[in-house]
Amino acid sequence: MHYFDLTRHYLVVSTPGGRDYDSCRTEANPLLAEALREKAKRILEANGPPARLSERPEFYRCKYCDYQQFCHNQS
Repeated sequence: MHYFDLTRHYLVVSTPGGRDYDSCRTEANPLLAEALREKAKRILEANGPPARLSERPEFYRCKYCDYQQFCHNQS
């Protein structure tokens, strides 16, 4: 919506097979759109990966992270 200067949009979603559906109308949020755009820009222009949550791979948040092996260089 942000890039096309839309103020609202209408969305319809359905379950697999199309047996049930739901719809909603949302209003544009220019502040959120700009914040997300800036976040994407920071990610794309980053010189390296983000900082680790912990230096310990057994830390509870690292333990359940899908990227633990990459972050902590484990095989």
